[in-house]
This record gives sequence, structure tokens and C-alpha cells, in this order.
Amino acid sequence: MSANRVILISNSSKSVLNFRGKLIEAFQKAGLEVVVLLRESEGSEEIIKTLQERGCIVETLYLNRAGINIVDDLRSLLSIYQVIKKYKPTYVLSYTIKPVIYGSLAAKLAGVKEIYPLITGLGYAFMNVEDANYKASYTQKIVFTLYKIALAAAKKVFFQNADDAALFEKMNLVALNKVVVVNGSGVDLSHYTYNTSILKNKDKNTPFKFLMLGRIIGDKGVREYVSAARSLKERYGDRVTFMLAGGLDTNPTAIKEDELYGWVNDGIIEYLGKLQDVRPIISDSHVFVLPSYREGTSRSILEAMAIGRPIVTTDVPGCRQLVEVGKNGFLVNVKSAESLESGLDKILNLDSEELLMMGEYSRKIVEEKYDVNKVNAHMLENMGILDRTKPI
Repeated sequence: MSANRVILISNSSKSVLNFRGKLIEAFQKAGLEVVVLLRESEGSEEIIKTLQERGCIVETLYLNRAGINIVDDLRSLLSIYQVIKKYKPTYVLSYTIKPVIYGSLAAKLAGVKEIYPLITGLGYAFMNVEDANYKASYTQKIVFTLYKIALAAAKKVFFQNADDAALFEKMNLVALNKVVVVNGSGVDLSHYTYNTSILKNKDKNTPFKFLMLGRIIGDKGVREYVSAARSLKERYGDRVTFMLAGGLDTNPTAIKEDELYGWVNDGIIEYLGKLQDVRPIISDSHVFVLPSYREGTSRSILEAMAIGRPIVTTDVPGCRQLVEVGKNGFLVNVKSAESLESGLDKILNLDSEELLMMGEYSRKIVEEKYDVNKVNAHMLENMGILDRTKPI
């Protein structure tokens, strides 16, 4: 085996540079050659070119993201196995459900010892598993079994919040001694510039702008956001603006286009579509909102915090740990438009000084805990690649 090579496996080319670009740099600075195995998606050609310009080897992966199909999934497993055998890496790191499962299994079959799955969120398969009357479906049972087999092959398993780790342990999907909790994917603080100028000029004669950013799916709490917006628009009229940004999706809880544009036509929300760069719109908003049902560690919240925004989000894993109530925002009940409306109303009625203090505290939290360089150093240390006492 090559002692200086890592394979990174992703289900989407889009996430590689956005979420793992700095991790790739950290691997390279530690002396590793990086092979990126990715599923081609929108904009793949340009992303692959950029990765190659940055010194990565890029291979493409056949992967059907939707559901379980034995033929498609075996094809994915074989595809990953062939790439691993070709490059003979020391380390394999994978993230998102199918790359974690089939990447770990393929690495085990290929004789790799250093296997590191990264659980970035639990996804649709784990929805409602903690409910009192929950009963697993046939598909869920398959997913859970595959996870258990795959994670047994891992040396360590990275989780982005302690709640997800505890749930996997409770379900006997992972051994406690393999669990490492990291602070999300981290944020590049040099990329997200602190900017609170809009908060200094809160004025009743200009709209107070709320922003929600994420995939347009039910599990992100889009409908709760719209319901709260409708009520607050009835009370405050043009004094409040509710912006929604993100792409339409194929997730089982995806919002259909006609429903989305019905809200737009009713004047409840401004839909901004899918954004290539979220920084300008975050800077042009007063408060960031995410009523999600569950996250790994919300990247969109971290981006807003880095820019210096107060946060209103749900009291759920992946969101709650980012908010210190009253200091940088408020937590609301999940799946409750009424609770969300109350939280938004509360923050709407703060003055500029209070909003500025919250924005400043958001940035402080990110600097102390979620700086991407600190997160990556923690991961590389646990992979045995890096001595954390030395800079990357």
C-alpha cells in the first residue's frame, strides 16, 4: 500500500469543494496524495477541473442516490472497489449514506485498514426513529443493517454532533470506542467576512429581513417558515420581508414547484432560487432562520454566524448546539409554526444594539469552535496523520 494516499468518496461533486476543500488542503499539507471519487452532478466538469488544478486525482462514481436498488448498489460497490484496488490508499474517508456504506465495505474488501466514515447527518431513513410508536420499515431495516456492517469495518467513525453518535450507539450501529464527535464541517473564516452593517441601521421605515437558506424540502421546515411568515406579514405588513433561497430537490419530502410559487404569488416569501454564493444575501439580511427537523451540524447556520447574524432555529440535533439562547439567538420547537412565529417575533422586536451583540456572539462561537482549520486538525489527529500540537 502507498503510505501517502487518501481516497475521499462523495455522493456529489458540488459538496467536495464547498464542504471538503479545506480538508483536501489539510491532507495535502500533511504530505498525502488525494484521490477524489465522486458522483457527477450539476457543474461537475468545472469542479473536476478545479480539483485537478489543485493536485487531486479525480475518478467518477456511478451512484443512484434515491432508495435501494440491488443492481445499482452492487454496481456502486464494484465501482468503488475497483478505484480502491487501483490506487491502493492507506486511508479511505467517505461521507453521506451510500458512500459511507459502500465505501467502507469496498475498502474492507480491498484490504484497507484505515477506514473513516464521516456521518454528516442522518437523512430521511432516520426520521421518527426516536418516536415512542416508531416501527422500522423494511427499507429502514436494510439501511440500518448495512450501516452496522459497514461501520464495523471502520477504524473510527466521525459524527458531526453528539446526538447522532448517541443514537447510533443506542441502535447498536457503531461501537462506542470508535466514535469521534467533530464540530461539523467547519467554516473558512477568511471566506465569510464578518459584516454587521445592516444590523446597525435597523429602521422601522425599511423592511426587517429574515432569511432561510436550504434545500426546498419539508424536513428543513420550509412549510413552518412560510406559515410563520404568513402570520407575521398579516401583523406587520411591509415592515417584514421573508426570503427563501435554495434549490428544488428529489427528496421524499421535497416541496413541489407549484406549491412554492403559490407562496411567492401570495406575497408571503421572496424566493431567491439556488445561489452560487450565499454571502451577499446573508449580509443583506438581519436574521437567519432554519426550522429544520434534524441536521448533522448545519453548515448554513455556521455560514450565517460567521458573517455575524443572530439565529432562530429548532431545538434539534445539529441546530441546538449552535445557539446559546438569548446570546446569539433563540431556539423554537420543531414542527411548530406557532413556536417559530413567536421566536421570530421576539427577535424582530429587539433593538439594533441587541441584534449587534447577538451577531458578535455568533461570530465568537464560530471562531472558538467551528473554524475549519481546527475541525480538520481534529480529524487528522484522530486518523493518526497529524500531531495536533503542530500547525497544519
